[in-house]
Amino acid sequence: MKRRLVLLGAASLACAGICLAQVLPSVDLICSGKAVAIYENVTNTEIIVTIQATDRCAGDESTVILKPKSGTATKRAVPDGATTTFSFAVPPSGSVEFECKGRAGGKCSYVLSMR
Repeated sequence: MKRRLVLLGAASLACAGICLAQVLPSVDLICSGKAVAIYENVTNTEIIVTIQATDRCAGDESTVILKPKSGTATKRAVPDGATTTFSFAVPPSGSVEFECKGRAGGKCSYVLSMR
């Protein structure tokens, strides 16, 4: 019985780092039009990532991009003046980028969470 509890406790600790959602602090980006890597999956499993992206740069729509290691990138628009939420299943060795487009003087921001 004691051995079973130890194994369950170890399994719970292992799951705590993987199973619970992690929310990272908000990050601001300048309006540059250059894609910035905001997440890279360095694990051997698919990770669900949710991005709440805000575009406060007048001009072009900003873009959130899922880039698998191989294959076609998936792009999602973030309209000017709006906050949009996206969820992506990021495959192993895949990444997510945020392209903050528009005229200087504004900013984009994002909040990233993983589970």
